[in-house]
Amino acid sequence: MGENKLQECFNETFKGFLNLQRENRNKDRNVMIICICSMLLQTFVLVGGVLYFLNTYEIDMQTSTTTTTQTVEGDNTKINNIDGNQYNDEATHNENEN
Repeated sequence: MGENKLQECFNETFKGFLNLQRENRNKDRNVMIICICSMLLQTFVLVGGVLYFLNTYEIDMQTSTTTTTQTVEGDNTKINNIDGNQYNDEATHNENEN
C-alpha cells in the first residue's frame, strides 16, 4: 500500500512538473515571437526613415566645362597633357604606342 501511494505521489508531481514545463515553453515561445516581431518592426521603421530622409534632398546636377590653352615657346620643349602623355614640341601622339 505504501509503495502505491508513493507511486501516485510521484506521478502527480511528475504531471505537475510536465504541465509547468509546457506552460513555460508556451510563454517562452510567445516572448520569442514578440521579440522577432519587434525586431522586424524596428528594421522596417529604420529603413523607411532612411529612405524618407534620402528622398528629402534634391539633387542639382550641374556640369561645367573649362578650356585650357597651352602655349609652348622655344625649341625641344616638352608638353604634359592631362592624361599624363608627354609630347615634344610639334609631336603627335599615336594610341597604343609606348
